[in-house]
Amino acid sequence: MYQCFVTNDFGMAQGTAELSLGDDPPVLAYTFPEQTLEPGTFLSLKCTATGTPLPQITWSLDGLPVTEGLRTRVGDFVTSDGFVNSFVNITRLQPEDGGTYECLGSNDISTVSHSARLNVFGPPFVKPMRNISVLAGGTLFIRCPVSGYPIEKILWEKGESKLPQNRRQQVFGNGTLIINNVDRSSDEGSYRCIAENKEGESAFRDVGVKVMVAPVINPFHFPANLKEGNRVIITCSVMDGDPPISLSWYKDNHPLMDNANIIVDSSNEFMSTLYMKRVTYENNGNYTCVASNRADIVNYTAPMVVNVPPQWKIQPSDKSVVVGQNVIIDCQADGFPQPRIWWEKSEESGPRDYKTIISNSHIHALENGSLMIREAEQNDAGYYLCQATNGIGSGLSKVVELTVHVAAYFKGKFIAQTLKKGESANLYCEAFGEIPITILWSKDRQPFDPATDPRYEITTESRTDSITSKVSIHAVDRRDSALFTCVATNSYGQDDTNIQLIVQEPPDSPGNILATEIGSRSITVRWTQPYTGNSPIVSYKIQHKLSSETWGNGERTTTVSERETSTVIRGLKPVTSYHVRLMAKNGIGWSEPSQAVHITTAEDAPEGAPTAVHAVASSSNTIHVSWQPPKKDLQHGIVKGYYVGYKPYGGSDNYVYQTVEVQGDFKEEIILTNLRRATKYSIIVQAFNSKGSGPPSEELIVDTLQSDPPASPNLTIVSATTSSIQLKWPAPEKDSNPITGYYLYFKKEYETWEERQIPGHQTSYVFQDLYCGSHYQFYIVAYNSVGKGKPSEVVAGKTSGSVPNPPKREALLSINSTAVSLHLNTWLGGACPPNFFIVQYKANTNREWILVSNNIVPEQKLLTITDLTPGTWYTILMTAHSEAGPTEAEYVFATLTAFGATVPPPLSIDERRPLFYRSLSIMVPTACAVVVLVVIVIVACVVVKKRRQVDNPNRRDSRFRDDKSGEGMSMSVMERKQGSAESGSPIKDQLYYPSPYAMSHIPMFQKQGSPESDCSQSLRREFGRHEHIYDVPYPPKWHDDEDTYSHIMENSNMPLHSSTNIYQAPRVIPVHAVRTSTPTHRERRSSKSRNSHRLSYKVSSMASDGIVVFLPSVIGFLRIGQCSQNHYDSSVLLDIVKTILHLEVPASYLDTHEMSEAECDRDLREFCEKNEKFQIFEQYDGQRICIT
Repeated sequence: MYQCFVTNDFGMAQGTAELSLGDDPPVLAYTFPEQTLEPGTFLSLKCTATGTPLPQITWSLDGLPVTEGLRTRVGDFVTSDGFVNSFVNITRLQPEDGGTYECLGSNDISTVSHSARLNVFGPPFVKPMRNISVLAGGTLFIRCPVSGYPIEKILWEKGESKLPQNRRQQVFGNGTLIINNVDRSSDEGSYRCIAENKEGESAFRDVGVKVMVAPVINPFHFPANLKEGNRVIITCSVMDGDPPISLSWYKDNHPLMDNANIIVDSSNEFMSTLYMKRVTYENNGNYTCVASNRADIVNYTAPMVVNVPPQWKIQPSDKSVVVGQNVIIDCQADGFPQPRIWWEKSEESGPRDYKTIISNSHIHALENGSLMIREAEQNDAGYYLCQATNGIGSGLSKVVELTVHVAAYFKGKFIAQTLKKGESANLYCEAFGEIPITILWSKDRQPFDPATDPRYEITTESRTDSITSKVSIHAVDRRDSALFTCVATNSYGQDDTNIQLIVQEPPDSPGNILATEIGSRSITVRWTQPYTGNSPIVSYKIQHKLSSETWGNGERTTTVSERETSTVIRGLKPVTSYHVRLMAKNGIGWSEPSQAVHITTAEDAPEGAPTAVHAVASSSNTIHVSWQPPKKDLQHGIVKGYYVGYKPYGGSDNYVYQTVEVQGDFKEEIILTNLRRATKYSIIVQAFNSKGSGPPSEELIVDTLQSDPPASPNLTIVSATTSSIQLKWPAPEKDSNPITGYYLYFKKEYETWEERQIPGHQTSYVFQDLYCGSHYQFYIVAYNSVGKGKPSEVVAGKTSGSVPNPPKREALLSINSTAVSLHLNTWLGGACPPNFFIVQYKANTNREWILVSNNIVPEQKLLTITDLTPGTWYTILMTAHSEAGPTEAEYVFATLTAFGATVPPPLSIDERRPLFYRSLSIMVPTACAVVVLVVIVIVACVVVKKRRQVDNPNRRDSRFRDDKSGEGMSMSVMERKQGSAESGSPIKDQLYYPSPYAMSHIPMFQKQGSPESDCSQSLRREFGRHEHIYDVPYPPKWHDDEDTYSHIMENSNMPLHSSTNIYQAPRVIPVHAVRTSTPTHRERRSSKSRNSHRLSYKVSSMASDGIVVFLPSVIGFLRIGQCSQNHYDSSVLLDIVKTILHLEVPASYLDTHEMSEAECDRDLREFCEKNEKFQIFEQYDGQRICIT
């Protein structure tokens, strides 16, 4: 680091600079030590150096470079970390290898070295030495290179004399000889170095010394008082020195060459003469004579001075300058000695009566002779005299005139005017200087012409030495707050003056209002300072109110000083929206309110405890706890969950807490488990949110039960007959909870549950009077004095028996010409005998069926159909209904002719008929009907498509299919074993129930849809030959269960509103003829012969696809949830139920797991029981309904 200090009488200044070297000098990191070794051994000397750039290492022995030989090797290498390693290896050491070894490391920066002696045992040995030349008067230094060890002494001799012989000579113990102030006569010659050891062995070596003499110059001098034009002759001679000697001349360290004015004569070896014909000022300088020989180079220097009278270097001339500017009048002269220059000024108007000018801050004579005037004034004009003299000759002088012009200028450079908004302003600008003067105006440094703005008025007034410009502004406003600049210009310059016009007004509203820190009860508001209105802001007013309130109705106000640009608003409520605005005040008044900022405070820990806390023991080790959230205004945010704390009452234990998080379909309840039997517990509930927990609820004291409700046993089916099923279950264990009795529940498939109460000691039960070949479900619930246990798993069973088997045609039918008799007792029972028959028939040429009866009892045994046409082919459709289900069979037969003969097969008759297309009476109406039907279908499709797009284009679920059959419905499908009948009348795998009305017109009906869209898994069959589809001509408002279930919600595009009734709901079918009393199971069985034809239309495979809810007034229903074949959109169904029933459906009824029929009915019962406005009844076929 370098520092430079400058001082004068007024103070001191200093500067610093840092010099950083990029290169590093070499450093020896490792060196070899002094060693003493035996001959014949191996030697390795090593030096390690580092530096930047990398150093180079060289080796020497006793001052001479180490050379490689048979036994000596020198090498080096560089490591990766920048170290240079050099070594000398010697094998089979000998005494002559001893001596002083030196390693020397050098780079561009510097050199570093290390030396140490190597001693090798052996006799003395002196290495050869080079002859030495030394300069007379200098110092002779000779080192004797001795090896061998040990050495007793080292001697020096010259001739026959031992050294030293005088004080100039010195001999050291290591063999070094030094001779000072060497003299040729006494010191030149041969010297001998002798080395000896204690054994008397010695060795010697001679070295020659030659002494050389350098040249000696005789001093010379130039003549004094030389003038221009004189001649000069100077001789340089050598008094002593070894020849040959060379002489040369230099002037000012540059070789002096011959030219027209200078001649050098060196004809003599020991003398040189310099001739100058005519000296001038340019010949001044230092002249050097240089003499050189083999010994040395010497020189002698003498100065030559030529006196020269003054001569103009720069002759002064007249000058002109503008007032205020600097001017320099040059006046410079050369000569030797250097001329002295001074200035004088005339006191008169003419060039006379001069006075010497004394330098000052305004006018100053420079060192080179020029005169400088700073910021010229008008009185600086006049005549000036410059003189130069050096004592040689008469000297020089010259008179010059300085003219001073006046540029345009202003006496004042700045003025400020302050006005209030709406006042008038007058801006004056008066410029001085040589006329003519022009004036221009600018506003905020931008060109500005007042004449172009109607609000401005400009006037100008001229005088002999000045001009005045005035700008008038009427009703100033914010736009006029500016810096007005007046620029005056003439031929010699320009000047400007500034007028700052300040228009004051109330400030603007504060801007950039931000809530930087939002807490639950405070917020930090920041803003930026607005336009001040050219008057300092003295304070800010911060107002805030609830977002629901209006300004001017009691908003809270906070005032802060003008130095603040932020404040904290306190006393707020958590999770509450506020409006905040600001106003600023200056000396003029208040600003307008800022734009209100909407800010919502952050959450805070709840301030209120949960309400309606209720706790009840549900067993000996569990307590059911329920509660309601804290009051809304005390929640202070979104409640994330609850801490339910419990501990034994009256003890010192701390509360044990269980966390209940609010997720999904959350219900405020929990069951505390693992409690002690018959123990009082203290229970509290705390709500918490993201900021913490609130206060606990009031302490509740609850006793756990002495014992628990019993566990329900595993129910199994032991055996089954055609009318009974026997169940059994294991007896309770001795250490389990006591059992008082059992509730055994059973139901036929698709009917409602019935209950049987059984004493606790019983472990089996037989259900009697069951339907033959029917499916039943069972579950059991154990109870004791504490209460009911959990229901067991539902088990399913089936009574023995199957549907009746149809007889062969020969056994069933007896045929004559006009009648056919049916032998009903030919139907095989199949363990479940028929309860009644339905018989229909038709001629094969007709398309409509004729119903004989829909309730023919088996006791009738024989049924005769009369009034038949002789010789005609007929088809009988016969359905036998039993408790196991219906069996359908078709029989084709022909009546005998009137003469008792048989008729040909139907095919022969068809061949004799005219072809269909040949009968115009049939073909034309049929074609017209087809065309009309196609048009109707196309129009219907377009209308339906547009309606779907408009109503709800996003809600098209492939799970719901439209029922295109109107009021029609397909018949239920029943399964039965494969069979056959005569005359091409096979027993079908799937038969359809006929209409119970005999004479009604039966249009063809086709059920569209796939199994995936039909939750009840019914109403689907393959159409083929001899298969029939029938319509059910019930009253328009009655639909079979299967049809309703399979078509409910099929058209989900129709939205529901609060005013929507059941008939507007998509495919929700209202139901009539609902019984108002519930018959017993036995009553239903006893009336089976009377009503079983209606029961036959029940959906045969209705799955447990949800909860059936009957509307109280319209007697309609919806099924909610899922079945095993489909996944309805539960949220859509829930919205429909809410809309129609105007009540909340518990979310638990919309769970997405597959429910069994038993679970479905239990949920229905719970749902109806929880809604007190409903009561539970049973519909036909055992379906549950809720009705007021």
